Amino acid sequence: ILDNNNYSSNVLNTVLAAYMNYNLANNPGDFNTPGVLLTDAVIFAFGGSHLELGEHMLGKEYFPNNNLQMKDDLKSSLINYYDFLVAYQNLLRDGGNFNLPALSCTNNAMSINNWPPEIGKVAAVGKAFNDKQVLHLLNFTNANSLEWRDTNGTQNIPQEKTDAMLEFITNKTVSKIWMASPDLQHGTAISLPFNQDGDKVTWKLPFLKYWDMIVIEY
Repeated sequence: ILDNNNYSSNVLNTVLAAYMNYNLANNPGDFNTPGVLLTDAVIFAFGGSHLELGEHMLGKEYFPNNNLQMKDDLKSSLINYYDFLVAYQNLLRDGGNFNLPALSCTNNAMSINNWPPEIGKVAAVGKAFNDKQVLHLLNFTNANSLEWRDTNGTQNIPQEKTDAMLEFITNKTVSKIWMASPDLQHGTAISLPFNQDGDKVTWKLPFLKYWDMIVIEY
């Protein structure tokens, strides 16, 4: 589980009770949208879920504390995130084995490292199936902390990335590449043109804000 309130620990396929912006909730105010969405992106990408909504969003352990409100951008984004979790549950929560993908960016549009995350980089989480490779990209390039509860509500909005040229190494023949993101077109799948030369597969990633899921089919 996300031990010590830090993203860098392993995430299990489980249900977490995750109250956000704990100290911020001592007084009336608003939830910090980037902190909530980045945490949801990480948990969902690893196939987990957490208890964050009921009568209202949790800022403390129990629902009587209702100091923090959700702004409109957070309300609309959460609909997309939970729709995404349901729409792609077979990829997120049904089988596959987590792995360390041989993935890189060749045009300096972003810096990628395999999980665990590093501030200033995009963290890649891989999951291999018999007929496909799933790549999750989680954007920490503008993060000011890896403290996943965003206790004081200070997490930054991610720096959006566009037109990143990605390269993936595989010994299999690729038949199709597509992406989907809860941050783009309500999670609609988008086909990505690609080129394969031997064991190198390259394509252009059009957009990344918090979280992209890329699916490479064989």
